[in-house]
Amino acid sequence: MNKKKLVLPLLLASLIFTSCGTTKTSMDIKYNVDDYVTLTKNYKKLPVKVTGDYEFTDEKLQQYISQVIKSQAPYMKDTSKTQVASDSIVNVDYEGKKDGKAFDGGTAKGAVLNVATNSDAKGGTSFIEGFTAGLVGAKVGSTCEGKVTFPSDYQEKTLAGQEVTFTFTVNYICKEATIDTIDDTYTNDNFKIKTVDEFKKQAKDQLKASLESQKASDTRTAVIKEMTEKCKVKYPSNLVNARLKEFKTRFRSEYKIEKDQTLEEYVKKNLNMSYKDFEKQAKKNIKENLKTELIFEAVAKKENVEYDDKGFKEFVKSVKTNSGVSTNTELYETYAPNAKAGKEYLKKMYVCTKAIDLCQKGAKVTVEKADTTTQATN
Repeated sequence: MNKKKLVLPLLLASLIFTSCGTTKTSMDIKYNVDDYVTLTKNYKKLPVKVTGDYEFTDEKLQQYISQVIKSQAPYMKDTSKTQVASDSIVNVDYEGKKDGKAFDGGTAKGAVLNVATNSDAKGGTSFIEGFTAGLVGAKVGSTCEGKVTFPSDYQEKTLAGQEVTFTFTVNYICKEATIDTIDDTYTNDNFKIKTVDEFKKQAKDQLKASLESQKASDTRTAVIKEMTEKCKVKYPSNLVNARLKEFKTRFRSEYKIEKDQTLEEYVKKNLNMSYKDFEKQAKKNIKENLKTELIFEAVAKKENVEYDDKGFKEFVKSVKTNSGVSTNTELYETYAPNAKAGKEYLKKMYVCTKAIDLCQKGAKVTVEKADTTTQATN
C-alpha cells in the first residue's frame, strides 16, 4: 500500500470536518490572549525585507505585452497571402460529417491550424492523419473538403475506424503576431479592444497593478514571518488539545477510516511514522497555525481592531470563492466541527486579517534586489 504523507492546515487553510451538531468545540474555549502573547514593541512600525523587482519600466512592459501576445493570440491576419501553402498557418471554420450528418466535437469556428504539422497552431494538439492535407491550394474565402478516417482505437466508439468528411472555410492566412506588427484589427478580433494604443494602455495598467500586488503580497508574508519570529507565544494547553481532537476527527473522515479500526492502527499500517510521531507532528502544525492566530489576535485586542458585519460578509465571499464552495454553511463546516463554530472561527480570522493589515500598513519595508538595495517606506 502507498504511504501517505501527513498534511495539516495552516492559517485559513481549508479544513474538512464531519458535522458534530452542538458538540463543544475549540471555539468554545475561553482564554485571555494577553496571558499568552508578548508582542514585539515595534509591531506598528515593523522593519521587514522583501526581495523582488517591483519597479515598472518600459522594458518590462514590452516583455509583458509580448508574453500576452504569445500566450493568448500568437497569430494575426496576413493580407499579403491569398492561398494556403503546405507550411501555412491558417484560420478556418470547419464542420465534420459522418454519413452526411454533423457529429459532436467536429465543428469549430476561427480555428488556427498549422498545415505542415497537422496540429492546432496555438496549443500544438495533433489532429487525425490527413486532417489539414486538403487545405493545401485552397484560396482565402473559399470552401474545400477533405476525407479522413479515424483510428480504429479512437476513444469515441461511434467514430472509431469510420471515414468522415470535413468541410473547411478558409478565413485567412496567418503570420506571427509581434508587438511591432499588431494592428487595430488584431486587438479588436482577439481582445475586443478597439485600438493598439488602448490595448497597450490596458497592458500597462495591468502590469503596474500586478507589480504592486506582488510587492504587497511579499510584504504581507514578510510581516507575518517577522511577527512570528519576534513575538513570544505560549499556548493554552486546553486549546491545543481541543484542536488536536478535532484534527483526529477530521483525519478519520478525510481518509474514510472504518469505525472498527482505531486511528492508531490506521497510522501504523498506512503512514510512514509511529502513532507517537503522528501526534507530535500534528501538535507541531497546530501550534504553528495557532501562533499566527494568537499573535494577531493580540494585536487586534491592543489596537481595538473590531469585527464589522459588512467587512466580514466580503471576507466570507472571498474565502468562499477561493475555497470553491457554494454556500456559507458549507464553508463554515470546512473550518470547524459544525457551522456555528466555523462561522465564529472565520470571524476571528477576519479580525486577525484586519490586524495583519494594520501591521502591514505601518511596516518599514526594505526592497532588496540581486544587485542593489533600495529603501522604500510604506
